[in-house]
Amino acid sequence: MSLTKTMLIPTLLALGLAGCAQSRAHLGSDFGAIVNQNRVAQIADPDARYPQEVVSDGARVGLAMERYRTGKTLPPADLGASTIGVTSSGGGGGASPK
Repeated sequence: MSLTKTMLIPTLLALGLAGCAQSRAHLGSDFGAIVNQNRVAQIADPDARYPQEVVSDGARVGLAMERYRTGKTLPPADLGASTIGVTSSGGGGGASPK
């Protein structure tokens, strides 16, 4: 056997056996629990039930899309700021001194 075959065969065998080796780090039994807990916490209501079927009017949606495409969207209604009514009554509740 030549020197090349003598070196090649053990090298290939070593590489083949290295592919079979398993190296696993020991992970805790609760590994990934926080990720799963966070994922579940972000679901508002997985069994959401609605009282009625959601209905959409295709013609209105089509008109809205056309207005959006042409840049002629309807401006939102101006609701203004909310105000709290404050009235002024004339005086305190105490008796006046004599």
